[in-house]
Amino acid sequence: MIRRTLCLLLALLLLLPAAFSEEAEPARRLDFNLQFSLNGNAFPVGYRLRARGYAELINRMTLHGSLTWRKDTESFDLNAALCYTDKPDIGIHFRLYGIPGRLFFTSPLLGNETILLNMYAFLEFSIKAKSILGINLPWLALLYPFCTQQSFLALWDSLNSAFGSFSKSAVVSQGQIRTLSGIWRDLLQNNNNLNQWITALSAVVSSPALIEEEFSSLPDYLLYSVSRNHPLTLSVTENEMTVDNAFGQTLFRRICHDHITESLLSLPATDNGYVPSFSFRVENDTDIRSMELSASYRKQSESVTVLPSDASDDPGETDVLSDSSDTEDEDDPGFDMDSEMEWWDDDESEKYPEHALSLVFNGHSLPCHFPADADFTLDFSLLGSLIPNYSLVFLCSTKKNGAVSIAVCKPFDPTSEPVSILRCEGTAIPAAPDFSPDYRNTGREGVYSVFSFNEIKLAEFRNKVARPLLRGLLTFVAEAPAAACQSLLDDLTDMNILDFILEQ
Repeated sequence: MIRRTLCLLLALLLLLPAAFSEEAEPARRLDFNLQFSLNGNAFPVGYRLRARGYAELINRMTLHGSLTWRKDTESFDLNAALCYTDKPDIGIHFRLYGIPGRLFFTSPLLGNETILLNMYAFLEFSIKAKSILGINLPWLALLYPFCTQQSFLALWDSLNSAFGSFSKSAVVSQGQIRTLSGIWRDLLQNNNNLNQWITALSAVVSSPALIEEEFSSLPDYLLYSVSRNHPLTLSVTENEMTVDNAFGQTLFRRICHDHITESLLSLPATDNGYVPSFSFRVENDTDIRSMELSASYRKQSESVTVLPSDASDDPGETDVLSDSSDTEDEDDPGFDMDSEMEWWDDDESEKYPEHALSLVFNGHSLPCHFPADADFTLDFSLLGSLIPNYSLVFLCSTKKNGAVSIAVCKPFDPTSEPVSILRCEGTAIPAAPDFSPDYRNTGREGVYSVFSFNEIKLAEFRNKVARPLLRGLLTFVAEAPAAACQSLLDDLTDMNILDFILEQ
């Protein structure tokens, strides 16, 4: 659970340049100085002891540096240092730069050598990390927008071709739909990017058979359930777009009026009885923005308010925000940190759960410009039988002087005060960029590609970085609390990383 939470936070960090981008400025920069506070007691009992260990370290840390980015080239440059607040001379300095498809990382810890994260290969690498080492990298790969975008690009392009990019009214004939169904069948059989995404998702959910079966049936679902062997009609006006089937059912509608944009997807049930639904609403005022997103994949007969009681067999993989009694034994030797790998069996109810997945995201009073005097909230819930359940509330505050505060909390209980899991406070101040990053054509010479190391390159890399890495880590670890070191060693052992390192 802690690892998945870190994956979520890392993905949010990688999304920062896109979140603050504006068309009017080709390059932008933020100078930041942030401190953190982790509440170890907010985690479920099975993870609480380790979380407290990490908290002793995280609560002493300061992250400071600068972030520069350009929207037109999708390039960014992050120069930062993670240091002890009380001993700022001791820390880890690093630079992360590049474009979404190629990330470059360098640090004095690596002897200033540069490693390349080729994100085109990230999904495949994450699947191997999960199957060989038990590391849940697929979670981070699935959360990283570039991986999903690349995986579904061919599928989306074929849909755009059939509907004319949804730009003008048209009738999509039965023959076009049959052609589109054939293209999807071929992509599901032969497109590596799409198949790797499906494999990654199957590796982290409790019912992989459901994922594989539902995706493999997409071509027939389009032909026999969505269109029902008849043409589809696309109607486009100045403020509205709809897709209807020949029986008068509206499958998709998008409406734009005043400062409000609404989208609604309402499709028929699949052969297994699952109804895909999606709705999105965004309202832009002069200074603030609000948005509501809801998506679900559940059977028709299920009540929206009912969740399965056995969503996970692992007490530590339940909702990160669930209340747990302190009377439970934190050091129970029977507690298995990796039991999420044994969630499923051949039971039909596990393969076809009633409530497969639902996502809800709401943002209230978000500032349209930064910095600004604003208090806003973000509500995020990811629930269902396929995944560990998460429900989080982000309480955010910004000031025109650059002060920022973000608290990750449990869902509010009307009878008590909000319980903070992680708090981040400090400053994020816009500054004039001293350069305009453009890393679209950055060469790969002299860098080490992490996702495609061979034995020769790996040995060369070790020889170059071993001494500065050990020296830097020992200096940093010498100041780290013993409880944090123990938590890290326990996690490295559980994930088989420690054994892997010692065997090399």
